Amino acid sequence: MGMSAIPGDFDDLDISNDTKMILNELVKRKKKYDQVKAQYAAVVICGIVVGVFVLSWLFRLKSATIQNALSVLSMSMSAVYIAMLAGLFLSARNLAAQYKKRKKKYEDLREETIDLLNADWKLNLKTNKRDKISERLSEKGINIRYKS
Repeated sequence: MGMSAIPGDFDDLDISNDTKMILNELVKRKKKYDQVKAQYAAVVICGIVVGVFVLSWLFRLKSATIQNALSVLSMSMSAVYIAMLAGLFLSARNLAAQYKKRKKKYEDLREETIDLLNADWKLNLKTNKRDKISERLSEKGINIRYKS
């Protein structure tokens, strides 16, 4: 198995296959993390929009008396609004859990990568490779120069 056995962004660098695999996995986890982050933001925005819409609908009905208040809750539109809000809440909760999980996995591997690259690189000609790796990952929004 040669150096080109692992396809990815680091094939042209003279580094071990293990290092390439870790770097490619780091990029993959960052993409998954960013994807869940974007989905979570979209669900939260939809929830806010639907919430504002429901509140404005209820505000228009505020003149209802106490007896009419129960009839408002029994209206089919209120059931639809409640179902929409419940669905958005459950989706947001699920995505928040996924977001935390993916962020932790990404951060753990990022720190492991930093440790690996710091342990293997002495002040010599090989520091060039580490700098190139850092630059490529930086282009993808991944920081491996420091942990925090």
